[in-house]
Amino acid sequence: MARGEPYRLLIILSVVCAVLSAFLDNVTTVVLLAPVTLYIATTLRIWAAARQAMVVTLAQLRATSELPGVPTVHVVENPSVLAMAVHRFGPACPPLVCTAGWPNTAAVTLLRGLRTAGATLRYHGDFDGEGLRIAAYVMDRTGATPWRMSTADYLAAVTDQLGVGVGHALGQDPAER
Repeated sequence: MARGEPYRLLIILSVVCAVLSAFLDNVTTVVLLAPVTLYIATTLRIWAAARQAMVVTLAQLRATSELPGVPTVHVVENPSVLAMAVHRFGPACPPLVCTAGWPNTAAVTLLRGLRTAGATLRYHGDFDGEGLRIAAYVMDRTGATPWRMSTADYLAAVTDQLGVGVGHALGQDPAER
């Protein structure tokens, strides 16, 4: 809605504050609305600029009119893969979304929005039964394509020295370990 423009955000907040003031006292409206909204917007910008992992809620997604256009977004179900990617790549970490297991409405909304904005979604999940069911669900709901989910990838993950295939999922050469 505000499209990242501070003046537009100020106008929107002013209008919302004015409407809420009709029903609430002015102190409550300012305390509930302004600090929380500005904190969330500022925090998300800071973390995004630092290329750090962050949690985004469904309410925040619904308040966003457009998502950034990125060519490829890698999607994983396992938070340890996200943590390893952020640690390994630092600020150069490619766009990565972690569903932390079964994706909730916010995750599906985000992925669909990114796809609509032109991103190619590449999904990698755990190779156990539940992980494969999650993979099928994500690919069906969002149009993601498999990423490192072939039979050869499975066999490599089984023998992976790091355990649970984390190094392999990130494309790490076994010789680098």
